[in-house]
Amino acid sequence: VQRAGMGNQMSNEKQMKASEVKALSMKRCGWLMKSGLSNTHLQKRWCAIYELKLFYYESPRSEIPNGVIDLRGAMVKKCSNPKFGFEIETGGMIQDPNIRRRTFLFVASGVDTKEASLSVDPRSAELEQRQKDRNRQKMWMKWISDEIARTFI
Repeated sequence: VQRAGMGNQMSNEKQMKASEVKALSMKRCGWLMKSGLSNTHLQKRWCAIYELKLFYYESPRSEIPNGVIDLRGAMVKKCSNPKFGFEIETGGMIQDPNIRRRTFLFVASGVDTKEASLSVDPRSAELEQRQKDRNRQKMWMKWISDEIARTFI
């Protein structure tokens, strides 16, 4: 069974457990919200970047990825809707018949797991959360952009 966005590289990546990718990803991993093609509701996914690919799983303990996005020649851009969202368009900068052109939507909001706000004031807590989400969006976009740049090295 081939999962969406995986192209022809499914066999090797399917064997990579989340814990293995996490160990190899140089700490470029964490929670994001992802929207799919058929299920357009945002779902929480544990993601990791490794070897020009973005792996996404149900959790960091998952045995197999839900999907693998080939970042070779991809483009990443910020989107205004949803807030703190970004898109990854695969194969946008290179011609490779093995890379299917597709756009993936991720959101860096609503994924805090154990981080409690230090503020007692609800308005301050909301501003603090927005800043965390904005920083998470920037961090993930930088990580992905840096990985995409490796395509051309």
